Amino acid sequence: MREKAGYSPDDNAFFMKPFVFLLLFLMTSAFCSAQYEAATKHYEKGNDYSRAGNYAKAIEEYSLSMKLFPMNDTYFNRALIYRKTGDSCGFCKDLKHAAERNDWEAAKLFDSQCQQILKLQNVPDSLRTKELGSSGFWIMRRLCEPDSILAGDAERKPEIHSYGIYDSLPVFTVVEQMPEFPGGDQARNKFLAENIRYPQQALESSIQGTTYVSFIVEPDGNISHVLILKGIGGGCDEEAIRVIRMLPRWIPGRQNGKAVRVQYNMPVYFKITSWSIFK
Repeated sequence: MREKAGYSPDDNAFFMKPFVFLLLFLMTSAFCSAQYEAATKHYEKGNDYSRAGNYAKAIEEYSLSMKLFPMNDTYFNRALIYRKTGDSCGFCKDLKHAAERNDWEAAKLFDSQCQQILKLQNVPDSLRTKELGSSGFWIMRRLCEPDSILAGDAERKPEIHSYGIYDSLPVFTVVEQMPEFPGGDQARNKFLAENIRYPQQALESSIQGTTYVSFIVEPDGNISHVLILKGIGGGCDEEAIRVIRMLPRWIPGRQNGKAVRVQYNMPVYFKITSWSIFK
């Protein structure tokens, strides 16, 4: 059989591909839509059982809903049921899942109900060496999690906040509304001036200059991921980190009206004649 000019049998497959892709897309969309509808029905049943006080059935329905289509509200509502039934580990686990999906209400509740900070005295030599002879540490412990987190060395108790709970979110460097220390730059300078202790090693070696520090201002205003971009040594870099970790909550940065993570870079000035000025 003669073939038509400019045409071969393989062209059938070429013309069929868009149709096959469209069919697969429609089938997938229909499947996802059906799953979402089924998940919503289980979620609503869970709410009904919860209002009726049948917590076992509420947990069952919420769990079925999440298997089909995980949603923040489902995690959050099941967490509240777990708290009512005395399952504190289930409560905190579901709050964490919801918080990791950008549910700020869940993150706030997780902070207040699922974490505690304890003062560790009699610091082991291994930690004392790492933190330049520190006399005490604040240790953060999460409920039902085996590991504790070294929150830092400070003379006052740091605020509890969600270490790592925002790590899955993007970090901005420039946003419409940049983070701000409460009270502005003047208040920030005063706080640093009152808390920075000029390192003895730097004084003895006449070390002064500028330490460049970077940190992230989280959506809840807390400071995390403090690191040195460029240091000067003599204990100044470690002192800058210590005091930055003591900073109170900032006014968080905002993009499109929402609080977001913002990386913030700052110089810390060390001058022997005038102690340390934070600009």
